[in-house]
Amino acid sequence: MRSLFTTCVAVLVLSVLAGCAAEVPRAATQFTPVKAGQTAETIVLRRDTLVRPSIGYDRVLKARSAWIAVGTVSAGKVYRPDGFTLTIRSANTHEAYLVVRDGQLVGFYLPGEQGYAPVLSPVPLLLEIQ
Repeated sequence: MRSLFTTCVAVLVLSVLAGCAAEVPRAATQFTPVKAGQTAETIVLRRDTLVRPSIGYDRVLKARSAWIAVGTVSAGKVYRPDGFTLTIRSANTHEAYLVVRDGQLVGFYLPGEQGYAPVLSPVPLLLEIQ
């Protein structure tokens, strides 16, 4: 009887662990903020855009959402959402800013972790620069 109980508990624990999402892969990165007194560029998405982080759940970036340039990382320019918070989810939830290079979303800057998380493949953005 005890063996059956131990086996059931082991199966239950393994089932729960198998159902958990993996953590977002990220690398530490050097963030360089926009210089004080410099006018920050604002971009606006012109259409809903589906984004697939390298691990975690898909996100839709909403049309007409505005993003303010706050700095750069080696992968590109970093944009903070204007008036809302963007999160990416996997095993944990992370606040995220867009990292854009050559009009494409290449990843996310995670300000809480000071890290960079790439997307599966670059995502073209239809942008309006203000």
